[in-house]
Amino acid sequence: YDATNAGCNFFGSSTEIAACFDCPTSVTGVDASGISSSQEGCLNTAPQLDIQNTDSNDNTIPGEKFYILFPPKRQDDGVTEIVQCVGPYDCDIITPAGVDNSVQQDLCSTYRSNPSRDPLRCAPWYEVYGMFTGDEDGKSIEVELEVTDIDQSTNPVIGNFVVGRSTFRHYYLQNSDKPYIAYFTGGDRVYECAGGNQFSDDSGRCMNELQLQLNNNAEGRFRLELAIWIRGDGNSSPRVTMIPIIPVPRATI
Repeated sequence: YDATNAGCNFFGSSTEIAACFDCPTSVTGVDASGISSSQEGCLNTAPQLDIQNTDSNDNTIPGEKFYILFPPKRQDDGVTEIVQCVGPYDCDIITPAGVDNSVQQDLCSTYRSNPSRDPLRCAPWYEVYGMFTGDEDGKSIEVELEVTDIDQSTNPVIGNFVVGRSTFRHYYLQNSDKPYIAYFTGGDRVYECAGGNQFSDDSGRCMNELQLQLNNNAEGRFRLELAIWIRGDGNSSPRVTMIPIIPVPRATI
């Protein structure tokens, strides 16, 4: 991905989006879904990565770097910040207490075009993605991740992942009434593709039944949260806290 490419507009047409990527050309050209050859070449090409400036992957090209762009969810104009729902169940048709919530669900469906930023027209948690600072009415940050390690294992549960790092700067006001909740959304939660892990070459989607490995929100979205509280009371340091993440696979009998 290179935002400086001529004609690049990540929130524009398919042609403008394709111009943002420097990818190998696809053998099949444009596929049935209309993905350009450049984008499809990226989708079906294993990324190359070297440790520092070495040629650790032995392809005679030293110092290769690989980046992943995480753009945040915004309204349909690609610029206006969305209004995020306070809780994960705010847009469900039935509340956890069993109360009809269809009116609010209808309001949630209009969050993509909400120029007045009406808090009732908020975005469901399961449709939100990206990095959010937790202040300034849902301010988001576009994250560019430099990949430091790639696991290309075909193990569908613990393999096929990347490790990376990204640095950005954001300022918070001190002495707020409560901590700011900064978070990064992710998805989907772990699952296994039945039938010998038969994935579609075009889209990467599972071609057979999904065998879900988790009971809690299986293949749904999740988010990593940090509570940030900057207090101006003497020598108190800024506090950043988060709940530990403990993977618990679905039990089998």
